[in-house]
Amino acid sequence: MHELSIVQSVVSTVTEALAGKEVGRIKTVTLRVGALSSVVEDALQFSYEIATEGTILAGSQLEVH
Repeated sequence: MHELSIVQSVVSTVTEALAGKEVGRIKTVTLRVGALSSVVEDALQFSYEIATEGTILAGSQLEVH
């Protein structure tokens, strides 16, 4: 399931970009996925929920295009 590694990378990138900045609640993270990437959106959503636990992104939604 490569969706988990994709989501872990996204969560890591976003949390690093926000480090040291004053931010409120993060509501949505938007991710654009290529048509030929063989990514299953349901697996991305499931993985996102797990990967964001305990981070600044906890409770946010993953919007996939």
